[in-house]
Amino acid sequence: MNYKTKPTASVIKSFARDFKKKNPNENAVYEAAIQLTSGFFKNDDFKNIFVKVVFINGAFKTNIIDTSGFAKQLSKIKDFDVRLKKGDKNLINEIEKYKSPKTAKSRNNYSFATKFCHCHYPEIYSINDKYVRNSLFEFNKHFKFSSFTKKDLFDYNKFTNILSDFKEKLCGNDVDLATLDRFLWGLGKKNKK
Repeated sequence: MNYKTKPTASVIKSFARDFKKKNPNENAVYEAAIQLTSGFFKNDDFKNIFVKVVFINGAFKTNIIDTSGFAKQLSKIKDFDVRLKKGDKNLINEIEKYKSPKTAKSRNNYSFATKFCHCHYPEIYSINDKYVRNSLFEFNKHFKFSSFTKKDLFDYNKFTNILSDFKEKLCGNDVDLATLDRFLWGLGKKNKK
């Protein structure tokens, strides 16, 4: 499939199903991340958070070096679980910003933040990484479903509005967020530049 094919609900579901069959290891890693997160669901304990940070970082290749320091920072976020369950998009912004006490370097962990939240609530939070961003950008070239720049895709509030436009104008509500996520990610990975 390429970006010139209109991503209708049936096309998306079919691609997601085929991608899952053809990429069993990647699918197993994804499902393991969801399963592990459910086993260590609460985010009020450093150990729970640390286990998830290490696994999600490794599984999704987000390249966080100071996983312990990063997990410690996450454990200090006020009302983390309540906000996560409510779908608080500002939580992504809080999670993504990290300044290492070891190196004093700042790092943006935007992709990780979306994946961390997604693993807790896949029906609420969408993953945003280079593959998803590329898919959205390429589809917009062909089907003009929204008005946005590449920079807009790094703002989670704008990103979720762009996804809403995609669903409204191209595939409708017959596709749940988790399936749309896997479709955009899988197609982006397949067609990576």
